[in-house]
Amino acid sequence: FVDVIKVIQTFISSYPESYPIILSLENHCSHPYQSEMVRLMKLILGQSLYVSRRRSLDYLPSPESLRGCVIIKGSGNSGSNEQNQSEENLDEDEDDSESESKHGTKIIPELIEITFLQSTKFTNWSNHIRDPPYLMFSFSEPKTTRIIGEKVETSDWMEFNRRHFTRTYPAGLRVDSSNYDPLLPWSVGCQLVALNIQTADTPPLI
Repeated sequence: FVDVIKVIQTFISSYPESYPIILSLENHCSHPYQSEMVRLMKLILGQSLYVSRRRSLDYLPSPESLRGCVIIKGSGNSGSNEQNQSEENLDEDEDDSESESKHGTKIIPELIEITFLQSTKFTNWSNHIRDPPYLMFSFSEPKTTRIIGEKVETSDWMEFNRRHFTRTYPAGLRVDSSNYDPLLPWSVGCQLVALNIQTADTPPLI
């Protein structure tokens, strides 16, 4: 972990005008280790670590204003174990894990404080269109395809993406690490389109 954070800071120091790096945490750690993660990120990244008063935001800051910054993405849920789920589990199509352990590890307040982009569970667009802009969703490839197949839902998703982030990722059945067409989620305004970069097929080249 510390080596990755050092590499990121080295890059930011060498290229201070670069657009922001979004660091997505796969957090399966106990509370003491989470505290150590927070300490190391603050120590190594220093002023490059973007920390915002999320509750006061009416809109997301522009990439231009975040040049040279590192943004933390993950879960902001500090509730009970039953409430906590992995980010991918927030999309019922998959069981992969990203921001929390499948056993429901609680997130300490110190880590929530520096986590700007916060994953949440999707219910329906009408419930989320007025969510604070730092809340975001992750959708699997099958769910992405299904939503875009519905004309009304596609329109609602595009409207949501005007003020919020959405991340999409390949289907769990792609055991060969192949990829889906990124143009599909891009077409509705998805900003974070995750691909299997270890595979030299066409999508990563686009």
